[in-house]
Amino acid sequence: MKTATLPKSRSLKDDGVYAVAVETAFDKIFRLEDADATELILVRHAEPDHRAARTNGAAGDPPLSERGRQQAMRLAMRLRRAEVERIYTSTARVALETAALLAAAKDLPMIRTPQLQGVRFHSGSLNGASGDPSKMTADVTLRFINQPRWDSLRGFESSRDFRHRAVQTVESIISRHTGERIVLVTHESVINAYLSMVLDIGRDMFFLPEYTSLSTLRVLRDAYGVQSINDQAHLLPTFNPR
Repeated sequence: MKTATLPKSRSLKDDGVYAVAVETAFDKIFRLEDADATELILVRHAEPDHRAARTNGAAGDPPLSERGRQQAMRLAMRLRRAEVERIYTSTARVALETAALLAAAKDLPMIRTPQLQGVRFHSGSLNGASGDPSKMTADVTLRFINQPRWDSLRGFESSRDFRHRAVQTVESIISRHTGERIVLVTHESVINAYLSMVLDIGRDMFFLPEYTSLSTLRVLRDAYGVQSINDQAHLLPTFNPR
């Protein structure tokens, strides 16, 4: 009667080699350190001054608040020493004013891109309706929790149209900057639309970026390596720009 031969177990050395191989493979897959990869920094604009906008009759396109200007200055200090090849910005006033401080610190022009504007609200869609603000807030909250899509809210651009616009605009910009680092100053809805596509998330909004926060990823053709989301280190009291 023959005795069954057991397979030889791998040595600890083999296990170590395999572990290194796995780690190296994951570095390639998720870090995307290829020289042709584009590094994309998505920045939410700084805080708007809605009160000043209402006073000046520009409620739909407010300027930055004083705190917003301080946020934008901190952003500029943070990225001052980083190698950045291009700065794109939404044409909304808050984005333009945020990008202007960054562009001045980097000595770079701003590339104004209307398609980077946030999800559009169709003025007049409420037909003059007014009501208790607290009740309206409660209604919006309930609607968006139950269906986290722009389609659930009255008067907004459709989810499909907006996500298509946002993603195609960002992808088009990336395609022009192989191997470069670029900054896009835009809005929370655009940042969510693009990251939702990258992360395969069905929600139109899955987080609320802080003002001037950075969400950074590397893109190489149809591969994406997320490095950070909602990074706001420059807004902390411990921030040191040196």
